[in-house]
Amino acid sequence: MILAELVAWGDLAKVVVVGLVGGVGLVVTWGFLLLGLERTQEVRSGARTGGLVGYSALTLVGGLTTIALLVLGLWAITQK
Repeated sequence: MILAELVAWGDLAKVVVVGLVGGVGLVVTWGFLLLGLERTQEVRSGARTGGLVGYSALTLVGGLTTIALLVLGLWAITQK
C-alpha cells in the first residue's frame, strides 16, 4: 500500500485528537466566560438575586482558562 507508506497514521490521529480536544475546550471555557458575564450583569441590574461572587468567579476562571488555552495553542504552533 503506497498510502500507508506515505501517511503516518498514528501521528495524524494524535493531531486530530489534540485539535478536537483543544477546540472543544476553548469553546467551553469561552462559554463559561460569557455565561459568567451575563449572569453578573443580571445580578447587578436586579433581574437576578444573589450569586454575584460566584458568577464573578466563573467569569474570572473562564477568562483566565481561555487565555491560557490560547497561549498554549500559540506556543504549540511555534514548537516543532
